[in-house]
Amino acid sequence: MSTEIKHVFAVDAESYGLYGDAFAIGVSVRHPFTNIEVDKFFAWHDVSLVPGFDPTSDDTKWLAANVPPFTALTHGTPASTPKALRTAFWRFYQEWRDRGIVVVADCGTPVEAWLFRQCVLDEPGRTWNGPFPLHDVATRRLDNNMEPTGKDDAARFPRLPEEARLHHPLCDARYSGRVWVVLGWGPPAKAENPAA
Repeated sequence: MSTEIKHVFAVDAESYGLYGDAFAIGVSVRHPFTNIEVDKFFAWHDVSLVPGFDPTSDDTKWLAANVPPFTALTHGTPASTPKALRTAFWRFYQEWRDRGIVVVADCGTPVEAWLFRQCVLDEPGRTWNGPFPLHDVATRRLDNNMEPTGKDDAARFPRLPEEARLHHPLCDARYSGRVWVVLGWGPPAKAENPAA
């Protein structure tokens, strides 16, 4: 077993439907022992740029009801195209991959798995650079006798202020990364309730 420290690269994406393209991506890079965030990434583009977007679809209605709106004023300049969003994400991922990371997502199939696949399809030279394996926080929960999809997380792992916006990919990535570290080998990073 390697003694090299591999940071936790927790990724979350919001997509147009479970099998659609990502339009917002968040990453929290965490130290595996201190559970402190050492880097982050967030980028987005207008959801209407996603191929097949239909303003009257059930997917659009679900997004409007559940995902916070992203605006240039609050969230920075959006990417100009879906591919530009994925390119920015891949660049950040590759920088950290070269340093050594453990890539995790929370219930990462189909959304985050599809995101990585699309990044490879964008540039076939990336084929051997995708995450292998893509670890899942759900498996950590299951190994700890918890409900794997996180439906009962709130009692044991209340969300911290920087994780508070559900379905904001950076908030969700921070939460997933923290839970991954706590359930694996690291400290609770402030807000674990062991009595739950």
